[in-house]
Amino acid sequence: MKSETMKSETMMEFDELKTTWQAIDRRLREQGKFQVELIKDRKLAQVKSTLRPALIGNVIQLLVGIAMEFLFAPFWVEHLATPYLLISGLLLHAYALMFVIYAGREIYLILNLDYGGPVLTLQKELDYLRLWRIRMAPHFGIVGSVIWIPLLFVILKWLGVEIALNEPKVILWLVSSLLVSLGVLFAIMKWGKSAGDSSVGTNILRAQSLLKDVAQFEQE
Repeated sequence: MKSETMKSETMMEFDELKTTWQAIDRRLREQGKFQVELIKDRKLAQVKSTLRPALIGNVIQLLVGIAMEFLFAPFWVEHLATPYLLISGLLLHAYALMFVIYAGREIYLILNLDYGGPVLTLQKELDYLRLWRIRMAPHFGIVGSVIWIPLLFVILKWLGVEIALNEPKVILWLVSSLLVSLGVLFAIMKWGKSAGDSSVGTNILRAQSLLKDVAQFEQE
């Protein structure tokens, strides 16, 4: 009888010990999940902070584009009778609109990044932002390599200088300048990956690196 009582007490102690260990194990798992979420939130906050300069830069670009529109729209309206000044003003107005559209699109992409969803989704959204920049960089490069000529015409007009576009020397200078500008641009684009990374910007590349760390940490 005594041995059965001791056996019963031993079984009860074992059950209590098992329950205690299960509670401890459950608490450790919960603490582990909490630590993972804490580290994840900290990394995501770093991602958001890393992208803030890109957001600010696009807001500035948006404002500059709007200011350029107000600056160049009246110019081409005032010079409807002078073809080269009309075309110069329209090109600069279109360039300003390009600034606004590009900046507005990128602001939208940055502000709509889903930090509360799965890391994989955020990685895809950020990768789309990177590809967007890579696709747009050649357009800005080509336009930027030639837009300085109509800008020069407009500035000279503001200074009271008229350009004789019918003179061979002036035409030769314009064509040569365009060819040199485009040649330099295409030489830069030949750099390949390094040129693509430079068009993306260090902020986005840094944010992608942080997200990669988060994804690896979740898998461990």
